[in-house]
Amino acid sequence: MCVILIEGCTDSTATNFLAAAGRDSGLCQFPGCMDSDNPWYDATATIPPEGIENGGCKLMRPGCTNSHSSNYEVSANTDDGSCFLVGCTNPLAPNYESWALVDSGECDVGALGCTNSFAINYLSMATADAGDCIIQGCLDSLAINYNPMANSIGEACIAARLGCTDSLASNFDVSYNVDSGMCTFPGCTDSLKLGYMPEANLNLLPGVNGSCIDPFYGCTDARAANYNSTANADDSSCVIVPPSSPPASPTVVEDVLYLGITTSYTLEALDLVNTADSVASFIASVPATAPTFAEGRRLMALPDGGRLTVSGRVADVEGRMLQSTSVEPLAGWVAEASWRDEFPRRVARLYWLPRAAVTLASATPGANGGTRMQFNMAARYLPYGATAAGLKTYAETLQSTVYSQILAVPVTALELSLMSETVVTVPSPPPLPLPPAVPPVSGTMAVTGMAPGAIVGIVVPVAAIIIILGGGFYYYRQRKAKRMPMATVQPQQTQGPVGGQLLVQPPELPDGDD
Repeated sequence: MCVILIEGCTDSTATNFLAAAGRDSGLCQFPGCMDSDNPWYDATATIPPEGIENGGCKLMRPGCTNSHSSNYEVSANTDDGSCFLVGCTNPLAPNYESWALVDSGECDVGALGCTNSFAINYLSMATADAGDCIIQGCLDSLAINYNPMANSIGEACIAARLGCTDSLASNFDVSYNVDSGMCTFPGCTDSLKLGYMPEANLNLLPGVNGSCIDPFYGCTDARAANYNSTANADDSSCVIVPPSSPPASPTVVEDVLYLGITTSYTLEALDLVNTADSVASFIASVPATAPTFAEGRRLMALPDGGRLTVSGRVADVEGRMLQSTSVEPLAGWVAEASWRDEFPRRVARLYWLPRAAVTLASATPGANGGTRMQFNMAARYLPYGATAAGLKTYAETLQSTVYSQILAVPVTALELSLMSETVVTVPSPPPLPLPPAVPPVSGTMAVTGMAPGAIVGIVVPVAAIIIILGGGFYYYRQRKAKRMPMATVQPQQTQGPVGGQLLVQPPELPDGDD
């Protein structure tokens, strides 16, 4: 059976596409502009489009299409070379126009001169560059100081010397000015060996100082029981026996002097005080010589030059630690901005004590609208031989006017006490609760709340004792009454100036009771 193939256009985009065609005829038709000089030219077009003016090509309107031209035509779509471009054609002028073909004579050259600030003939007032700038420098591009901007020789070129410029390297040479990246650092390059140096790139021979050392692990702590003197690398196997406990240190008593200063200034007013304004008056009010804090007595003598050592520190005989007694110099005194920091410094300097000896413990509103400040003075900062009691005695001699001059605020009250004198009031324990009432034994109760049987058991023995004591007393009075009438008084004369004696001769008692 024969199959007849239909020839036709097999391109579906063609206007004469034939879907039933089995073989392309090569006659497909594509409408479009076929004028190669037209802006709308279509290279694939084979026929002009039907019903379209100018065969589908753009209608050409020749004329000047440059908007800078004086004969520019807005409707023209094809430049015909008739544009007349007039403007400044001098590239050195600030109003130069690159599109201009004909110079208009309006170039603003202004003041010509060198406008490059790096040039030796730079002219700051020049508005247009004259192209005559002179920039001196090295013109050799192989030199290390080559200046690409230079156009005149003005600096000697330095030839490049390639080598190691690292002063820590073994092949360093000070004459090299360009690093070659070939510096040599001898040392141990094996990270598994002792003496390893990460920066080393040349391994030293064994035995040379700085070369690699084979590790021998063991305990390297001489205090350990398993110390190995031949080991050069510790393996964390050391067994250290803890030392025996040191003897107990004596009890350290550190006293503190509490200095309470009340001022009429409120806290808000104190915060506004400029401490720098009163430095001169403060310095003038500080005593010229250090006070004595011994309270008329010195510490007892000690074998070790009058000092007692407690845990490696010096203490007095009361066990009080002695700190540094250096005081701040008055010369060049710079006040702290905050009175909370400056006032403790001034109090310390008033007492010739170091800055750390005095702290501002509190600052609270007073009862009358002022402020109560409490300063704590640690006795451990006193000079050797001084006592806390002596410090308090000296403080009692200072009037409130001294503190007013030192702090530059009005002081209305002072309070002094030692921590060792402070009495701690222990509140009384609450009263014990009453025992519960005992229920009655029977229904009948006496006035006292006791049962009648209990009353009889108490009253009868007491009555018997009273009767026995009364009978004994009566018997004694009767015996005494019988004896007293028989007593006689006989004077006895004796020799000498002593005088006589009265002898009382009691009668003989009867054998039995009368």
